[in-house]
Amino acid sequence: MPNISDFYPLFDALDLQGLRKQTELYQNQLFNIWSEIVKEKWQAISLGSSDFLDVMIDSGFSDLQINISLLELIVAGSDTSTSTIEWAMAMHKLQAELTSKIRENDIIKESNISELPYLAACVKKTLRIHAPTPFLIPRRAPETCKIMDYSIPKNSRLFVNVWAIGRDSKHGKMHYVSGLSGRRICPGLPFARQEVHLILASLIHHFKWSLPNGEDPMQLDMKEKFGVTLQKENKRLEERAEISAIKMGLKFCIAKELLPITLEMDTLTVKKMIDGE
Repeated sequence: MPNISDFYPLFDALDLQGLRKQTELYQNQLFNIWSEIVKEKWQAISLGSSDFLDVMIDSGFSDLQINISLLELIVAGSDTSTSTIEWAMAMHKLQAELTSKIRENDIIKESNISELPYLAACVKKTLRIHAPTPFLIPRRAPETCKIMDYSIPKNSRLFVNVWAIGRDSKHGKMHYVSGLSGRRICPGLPFARQEVHLILASLIHHFKWSLPNGEDPMQLDMKEKFGVTLQKENKRLEERAEISAIKMGLKFCIAKELLPITLEMDTLTVKKMIDGE
C-alpha cells in the first residue's frame, strides 16, 4: 500500500493510514525473536564460534544496529528471491535444457549454472516483467536539478518504478540490469542470483510439474498483487502437496504455496533426501 506521507510529507506526523504503527508492531515482534538469538551468541562467543553475527558483535554494533541489519537480510535476502522463483515457475521449457545438460539423478551444482543459458534468460525475463521490488528504495534530491525534461526540486523524494520500466515497449531491446550497478548496486545481488538459479533449476529438474484436472496453462492466473515485493494475487494455496515414490513405497507430504500442482520425484532423489545427502 502506498504511503500518502511519501507523496505529501506535510501529513507525515499524522500517520493517516496507520502504516507506521503497523510497521513498528511487526518490527518489534521480529526484534524480540532476534534478541534471544543475540543473547545466545553473546554467551557462545567464549566458545570460539565465528559467523556473521559474531563479527557484528565483535565490531561493537549496538543491539538496534544488529536488529536492523538482520531485518534487512531477511526482507531483502529471502522475500525477493522467493517472489522471483514463484513467477519463474510458470515457465516449463527449462526442463528440456536441464535434461540435455544434467543427468536425471544428479544434484544441480553452482558450476552447472554457466552451462544453462536458457535458465539465465528465464530468470532475467522474470526479473524484468515481474520485478520482485516494483519500486526501488526512495531517494532524496539534495539539490534542485533537471533530468531529461523534468525539473526536480531540492529535497524531493523520488521513486523509480522498475515494474513500469520493464514493461515499457520503448525499452524492449535494451539490456535490463536487475539489482542496478555501481555505487547503488544491491549488496546481496551475487548471492541472490546463485540462489534463484539453483533453486529454480532444482525444482524443475527433480520434479514433474502439472496443473490439476487438466487445466490449460495458458489460462493460469498471472495477476499481480503489489506490495513491498510483487506477489501473485491468486496463489491458489494448497495446504499440502504429495510427493510419491511408488517404487520405494514411500509417501511424503510437504507444505506448498507455489502453484496448484502434482509433484512426482524420482526414487533416487527421494532416497538422497532421506539420507540427508
